[in-house]
Amino acid sequence: MSTVLTISALRAQIAGTHTRTAENADVEGITGQTSVRNVALEIAFALANGTGNGQADLIFMDTHTLAGGATKQYDLAGVELDPNGNLLTFATVKAIILYSNLAANKVLTLTTPAANGFDSWHLAAQQGVLVNPLGVLLLATPNTGYATAAGTDLLDVVNAGGGNSTFDLIIVGTSV
Repeated sequence: MSTVLTISALRAQIAGTHTRTAENADVEGITGQTSVRNVALEIAFALANGTGNGQADLIFMDTHTLAGGATKQYDLAGVELDPNGNLLTFATVKAIILYSNLAANKVLTLTTPAANGFDSWHLAAQQGVLVNPLGVLLLATPNTGYATAAGTDLLDVVNAGGGNSTFDLIIVGTSV
């Protein structure tokens, strides 16, 4: 049995306007003049099935409720399962999305443990990124990816707060 992964769109986007209305006379003596500027940036790419640049063949998805003071550890080499129940062993990680979907006052941290951490996506072991309530972290590199292997494959989500926090985690990558 073979599996095929196609990511049709991985996207980060901001779109809106920035409006300024002069309340006092400007240098030309005009009052009430309005200036509107569009604010827009969209970064989007697709990942075809495969293991090269612009490709991925593995996906991991988890929705998890984490108790206050707890850590959920993910092992990217032969422990986690894909949506169809197949064991995953990531060689590279092309994208990580962490969404803190509970509007309570709990901050999550995406980090790595001191030993065997998946550290190629940040500068040093045990460093991490805070994700505030209703916050999203998107880390993506569609071509080379971040290398991982047995012994450097652990990723932690930490809830240092005093109550439960629910999050969604998606990891996309390649098997070779």
